[in-house]
Amino acid sequence: MGSLELWYAAGFRRFMADVSIAIAASPVSGGTSFGNAVPASLVVDSGSNVTVLSEELAWRLGVEIDELETRELGGVTGVARRPFVRNVEVFLGPADDGAVHLPGVAIARADARGPGGRHDPAPWSGSLMGSGLSILGTDVARALGARLMLDFARLKGTLEW
Repeated sequence: MGSLELWYAAGFRRFMADVSIAIAASPVSGGTSFGNAVPASLVVDSGSNVTVLSEELAWRLGVEIDELETRELGGVTGVARRPFVRNVEVFLGPADDGAVHLPGVAIARADARGPGGRHDPAPWSGSLMGSGLSILGTDVARALGARLMLDFARLKGTLEW
């Protein structure tokens, strides 16, 4: 049993989680930081089924985004292909207290382009993905068998497993 205290980012009007993320196995050759955990603050999004890393966080992890496979991801505004990195570890606490292995996470490209080079914001048009933030999706809570509690009156949140 463990827990992670969430904090409220008033500027984004969102709950955030301070975690560390590592790539368990290199999806491409090279990259000196593969396997090294990188600290990050992620937006807690109970409406996102998949954890999504910003392009900047992927770069800090040593991911060569242009060499990744892409997958279709859906959102409220439609479906779009996004880079997908495999074998990601999310550490929610000290040591292995809250280590979660995810088979993969999506990468939000800052310069998403659709067919013919048109700007392609879907599936995150007008949402957090345009902000360059990373998202902690419900895939993490499901993997832990956790419950998410958000208290908007007190601006406190907890992920318990």
